[in-house]
Amino acid sequence: MTLSTPAEREAYERLSDLVPWIAKPRDSLRVQAAEIVIQLWLQDPAMAESVAQSKWFQDGTTAHEVDVLQRFADLASRSPAVAGMLAETPWFNDVITERERDLFDLLARGDLSPSFLDDHPEYTGRFTDHLLRFFMGSFSGMTPAALATFERQPWFADGLVPLEAAFAIALSGLPSANPMLMRDLLQQRYVATRTAFLPLAGEVSLYLVQNSPIPDSEAMLDRIEDTARVMEEWLAVPFPTTDVILLIGDATAVDYGISRGGHYGSHMVLTRYASGVPSIPHETAHYYFHGAGEARWFIEGVAELTERYLDDAVDVSVYAPREDAPPHHALSCLSEDGAQNIRHLDSMARERRGRLIGDSCTYSLGEWFLVHLYEAIGAEALGAGLGHWYLQQESLPERFAQSRTWKPRLVDIDPDAPNPERVIYESLSQAVPEHAREAFERVYGELHGGVSGGPQDDVPDDFGDTRETASPLSPGGLVEGALEHAYDFDYFVFKATSGQKYELHFEHATPTSSLALYDLPLTNAYLGRQFYERYGTVLKRIGSASGGVTGTAVWVAPRSARFYLAVQNFGGTPGPYRLSIVALKETPDDHGDNLASATEVTLLQPIEGTLEDEQDVDYFRFQPVEDQSYRVEVSPLEGEPPRVCMYNSEGRAITGRSEDCGVRRDADVVSFQWTASSSYERYVAVSGGTGVVRYTILITPVEE
Repeated sequence: MTLSTPAEREAYERLSDLVPWIAKPRDSLRVQAAEIVIQLWLQDPAMAESVAQSKWFQDGTTAHEVDVLQRFADLASRSPAVAGMLAETPWFNDVITERERDLFDLLARGDLSPSFLDDHPEYTGRFTDHLLRFFMGSFSGMTPAALATFERQPWFADGLVPLEAAFAIALSGLPSANPMLMRDLLQQRYVATRTAFLPLAGEVSLYLVQNSPIPDSEAMLDRIEDTARVMEEWLAVPFPTTDVILLIGDATAVDYGISRGGHYGSHMVLTRYASGVPSIPHETAHYYFHGAGEARWFIEGVAELTERYLDDAVDVSVYAPREDAPPHHALSCLSEDGAQNIRHLDSMARERRGRLIGDSCTYSLGEWFLVHLYEAIGAEALGAGLGHWYLQQESLPERFAQSRTWKPRLVDIDPDAPNPERVIYESLSQAVPEHAREAFERVYGELHGGVSGGPQDDVPDDFGDTRETASPLSPGGLVEGALEHAYDFDYFVFKATSGQKYELHFEHATPTSSLALYDLPLTNAYLGRQFYERYGTVLKRIGSASGGVTGTAVWVAPRSARFYLAVQNFGGTPGPYRLSIVALKETPDDHGDNLASATEVTLLQPIEGTLEDEQDVDYFRFQPVEDQSYRVEVSPLEGEPPRVCMYNSEGRAITGRSEDCGVRRDADVVSFQWTASSSYERYVAVSGGTGVVRYTILITPVEE
């Protein structure tokens, strides 16, 4: 490493004090990195020292990191003010990802105006983390045409002042989500803005952007500011951002086909109807309560509760049964699926749709739970608990080297990440006063289901609670066991033979329990964690949704492998059960009983079939075209309407519920419509109840 000038030697000595390896770089990569950061120091010592003290630089540099460092230096030579602000951000000092490297490429593009993102002295410090999110999350995924559209805008190319940055952020998701609305906003936009001074966060800028004049802008800005102010006071935590941005799509004159709205971390989007713009407090609350992946019921419930709390309308009596009115929507969500509590419904929803509780039930159940908690422990304790939860989320990036603003879900990338449901419980619990402890636990247990479950040292158990402790089970054997506590799970493992048909039988005295047949991967870091019922694929389930405490199901093994049976209690009282699995003998059949022997279907040509008894399953296969929609229709010719399910090549249901596939019935015809996400072969299984069932199956492409 050559140091030609006194300034370079001074930089070398100063940086060597901060990073010991710079004094004696042991390889060419470290020499190159040291030379780049020395040149940065000559340009801006504070910026260079910030880079040198980054975690990724302190422990030595990889080829990828040297590449990023050079790109950063290119940006610094062109726009030093922006580079200086980037060097101070937490995500830059943690780990350098591919998307962050792409950000430097974008900001250093030679074909942008030379003044793009130049330093504006009057706006020093206003280049916020949200604008970085815009570039990284949106530009890196934009098509070249969409990017070119932005670059052609004079207000974009000559540098972004805060109002223009807010507008750019508001438009960030529109190129793909709603290009027509983006087109209209680029042609004509209306903006209202205000500076609010909050007790804890200080100065906060509020922005409204709409594609038409905003007659009620002051009232809407009041609503945002009131929400932020009330939440600060209630949670005792500063409002999380200095820039609140709300994009409003006015659908009263033009139907843009936009949904009600949403929150995107950096900004909010809502729809204007003839009656006005709803849900402003709800979306504003998401600046605190955003993301959290698996606990969506909690995130949406807090946002709903915030709106009621702001308007002094938190009232537990609205959930009380009334003879002259149907049950509250939250209670209907549970009763329609036979669920006992939020945890029970959440687990079933994961099996059926591969995601969390969906649609309006997410909002209703979360609010229902939190309103009752509000009544049980008081507003002050609940607010303190919500504040604890928010601060816990803020600590995750530091503990797991991730940037909160655009990190993936921690539960997906780190098996040591805290379980989201347990974080909620512990955050709320630590704020509960002793006199309200009993009420808190009662509400949590009855409405949510609680966070107990898994191996418990203080509760004797007859069978293992995890895959690792599963008890061997041979087909033909009978198990008589007991669920010892409200969330006891008893696991069993058996070896299945490819194409073999098995009959599962389950008798249980606890209405909240069920038997699930699992396909679990050989390695899964999460299976030992709490709430392990969320992991693995449920291939069959027998439970209360099947209509009683005794159930039977037939299953065909898609391959020779180890599969798992789990008897699961979802919050109910302990109780005994009996289960068995029996390998059925092969009988003459018109259509194969497994994937390998499935009958090939020709589209638009009906095929007749017969189910000889409740143990018969007829499989059909067809080759879909990617992105093509299909209608599958089964019409009974004799006997009861059959059940119809669609599977992939691994025997996993890909339509609706795992136990009945959730198909639609129109009179006796059983049908569903499905759109192929790939061209991989798919299988349709037809099965029956009691007696002989004759039917026809028809698969038809559906035109858009």
